Amino acid sequence: MIARLLGGQERGDTFARNYDPEVSRFSQFWELFKGKFGKMLLLNLFMLLTFAPVVALFILHALALTQQGATGPYGSGLGVGYPVIPDVTGAAEMAALNSDLLFYALLIPAGAIASVGIAGGMYALRNMLWTGGAFSFKDLGYGIRRNYWQVLEASLLFTVVLFFAMWVGDLANLYRALNSPNLWLMITAQVFVCILLVLVLFVALWMVALSMNYKHNAWTLLRNGVVMTFGTFPQTVFIAACALWPFALVVFDAGFMTSVGVVLLILFAFSYAMLAWMCFAQWGFDKFLGAPAAVKAAEAPQPHSSAKQKKQERLDSASEQIAAAAEAERLERRAVLSYGRSQLMSRPISPVDEGEALYELPQTFTREDLARLRGSRSEMAAGVAAYESAHEKEARYVDYNRRYEALSRSVSGTEGDGKKKKGKRRPKRPGMLK
Repeated sequence: MIARLLGGQERGDTFARNYDPEVSRFSQFWELFKGKFGKMLLLNLFMLLTFAPVVALFILHALALTQQGATGPYGSGLGVGYPVIPDVTGAAEMAALNSDLLFYALLIPAGAIASVGIAGGMYALRNMLWTGGAFSFKDLGYGIRRNYWQVLEASLLFTVVLFFAMWVGDLANLYRALNSPNLWLMITAQVFVCILLVLVLFVALWMVALSMNYKHNAWTLLRNGVVMTFGTFPQTVFIAACALWPFALVVFDAGFMTSVGVVLLILFAFSYAMLAWMCFAQWGFDKFLGAPAAVKAAEAPQPHSSAKQKKQERLDSASEQIAAAAEAERLERRAVLSYGRSQLMSRPISPVDEGEALYELPQTFTREDLARLRGSRSEMAAGVAAYESAHEKEARYVDYNRRYEALSRSVSGTEGDGKKKKGKRRPKRPGMLK
């Protein structure tokens, strides 16, 4: 049913998948992560640069909350100090609401910038999965040009829902502090929005994975993300938790584990999470849409080779074409020479309707008739020779003979180049008799 619901044309690339059905996706993930760890670090650094606005916003938001907690009048109203604020109920919640509205609104354009790194990094990781670990920096630029708008759609979906979820959560905290009679409505909305935020996170992850493999419009990409989320919901929850745990250390812990999470974030957290999710997504595509045919690693073309390699490939292809054309021309010349010089083309031949007719013997003939026949033949031969000598200087015969001689010399010279000429050995001088 899920296979029938999914839509979208598979993206055509210039290289084939290197996939062995006997190797599990978990083994493939571990082999790439362990064997290509240096490339994982490079990809993580590239994606960390594009996530710099997001990281900067989290740091500024934490500093703003700390500053508000230190300078806000939340301890007033006790009759001590000046000025005295009669009632500060809900002031802290209102300050948090205003701060979160600004922070999560700025997170939307920051997510659009981070989509650049996601599009390039996920495409490079997908190519590494398809080709057994082959990596090219050109894959980053190609992935950004091809997949950025689809990844941007997923990023906008998640960041906009996150903005509304935090807004509803802050309003619920404010209503709770004010003891509002409508508090139950806000708590219900908060629970609903939190569940929606988790589901949208899973849908956005699937949308990113789908955009790497298939061509979709905006609506089809969203629909297929929802289909894959609910079609593999238990596996999606488990793999998402395994892939995103370094980010959870940074967001939900405020002690030593936060420092550990920051170190992992700098080293390999982004590339680890994307590789884990991409392996799981390929497993889902193989299950519902069919596994790709196995291709030997030596036969799988490398993705997006460098300009120097492409130039060398073009030169090699041109050399092969020139060599093939030269070989075909040589064979054609040899075929022409094998038939010999054409007597119809190399010399003029007297037309049969010109000159004297050959004498025909009667039924009963004498010696005089035979002599007359011989004379007729001699006259005809002389006429043919005279016609040939009169027309042998014509251009068509001269050109044909010249081309034939040149063709004969070129073929004989080509075949003689590869043969080593053996010189005559000088006779050995006999020794003196003893």
